Amino acid sequence: MSVKRRTEVLNKLFMKHITDIMATSSASTDLLDYSIEITRVAVSIDYKALSVYWFNRGMSSNDQIEEKLQEHAKILRHELSQLRLMPHIPHIVFVKDKRQVLMNTVEDILKTADMGVASSDSEVEDKHEDRLLSPMATNVFGLNRAKILEKVKRSMKKYSTELTPRQ
Repeated sequence: MSVKRRTEVLNKLFMKHITDIMATSSASTDLLDYSIEITRVAVSIDYKALSVYWFNRGMSSNDQIEEKLQEHAKILRHELSQLRLMPHIPHIVFVKDKRQVLMNTVEDILKTADMGVASSDSEVEDKHEDRLLSPMATNVFGLNRAKILEKVKRSMKKYSTELTPRQ
């Protein structure tokens, strides 16, 4: 097996087992309060270091979390060695995933950006739908698409008015 393929397989195995151990291990129960998410795992080329990328979903300070993670690195390494994934388990280094932090920042900015006022008026929505239809020829192969769509819309409106309870 090539070195690249072996590291990919080890990365997947370590990711699976590290997340399982951190979620279920009795030694890692105090980590559950910090809302930590492991995003990826990368074994170094020489197999001497195992980088575990994480980010914080909670309100705890990152320095406090980093300190706790480094304390648990030895325990985690010991539990991984019990699984016998490889003869020598590399040293575990927890690295804050800056890529994920940047992605979350961009998502927050997009959430707060003004995307315009949404209207719930059905007439405005109908006009908007009419504008979306292209002004192309709708009579293709003897089928008049515009008439078919008009009939479908009418029957949908009729059906929806039949379903609404009358008072």
